[in-house]
Amino acid sequence: MSEPGPQRCWHTEEDFGIGKVRIAASDADVRLSLALGLESPAGGRMMRDDRLACIPLGPQEWTIIGSADAVQAALTRVAEAFREDLALVLDMSHGAALLRLSGPQAIGRIAAYCDLDLHPASFPTNHAARTRFGDVGVTLARLDDCPSFWLIVDQSYAEYLTLLLDHDAPAT
Repeated sequence: MSEPGPQRCWHTEEDFGIGKVRIAASDADVRLSLALGLESPAGGRMMRDDRLACIPLGPQEWTIIGSADAVQAALTRVAEAFREDLALVLDMSHGAALLRLSGPQAIGRIAAYCDLDLHPASFPTNHAARTRFGDVGVTLARLDDCPSFWLIVDQSYAEYLTLLLDHDAPAT
């Protein structure tokens, strides 16, 4: 009789939207914050409320996550707020996958393929980073102390990521 496989600690978020924003303006972070109705996202920190999350990816670049309708409305507001500037405002919902990992196995699953220190003192709730997961680039965000995380990846790598997550990983 074979041993049961690892318990799945992840699921794909179904009704989500992902937007990408790149803005060449000196006060982009402040104006983006106003357009989204969120605090200005600082490097390494995700800003969110009950409808939207905004993750800074680098200088003048952000990812916006929420329900498909909320992201679409947010992208419209951002495009309007930056209509006089050099700005790229894209809906990436169909080109990205959003996986949510939750529970006591989540850190072990991520740590098996990612070098980030995921201890709450080093990577607390609402922290986010672009990193490698195996040999794939992902955006990783910590949602709470359950712990729960988002892994955001290009759609073309989603199946590979799920294979890695289902592979036996050390328990934490």
